[in-house]
Amino acid sequence: MPAMKLVGPEVPLGFVDDGCSMSPDGWWRRACRIHDYEYHLIRELVARGRIQERIVRESRKQSERRDEAYAARAELRYIRSKIKYARRTADINLKENIRRCSEAGGSLQRLSGWFLSRRYYGAVHRWGWKAVQGRGHKGNSGESKS
Repeated sequence: MPAMKLVGPEVPLGFVDDGCSMSPDGWWRRACRIHDYEYHLIRELVARGRIQERIVRESRKQSERRDEAYAARAELRYIRSKIKYARRTADINLKENIRRCSEAGGSLQRLSGWFLSRRYYGAVHRWGWKAVQGRGHKGNSGESKS
């Protein structure tokens, strides 16, 4: 049987899953691992966006820095659009990878994978980002979960 090709970036060996910790270890685990890594990459954009928001707030306070404020707002809009696109791409990849993981099994696994790829994808797309973006989330520290 040929190796299953999943969509998305190659996950490094030392990466510790921390975004989809609410998911059980089913046959779609590889799909969740790639999705976790994609969200980990998005966190860097979020950090840049927070810095840019701070620059926008500071430049609004001083009227002589209007050009700087305009440039900072434009950069912030650009970062937000990249975050939105990257998040949507990661979620669509999750849906496709769950479908691909399900193809390798029997008819029951394929049928449940079809259902899971739509329901689980919808839940992750609606609420998954809030769990990752929250202030209490530490990101990938490189330590294993206990």
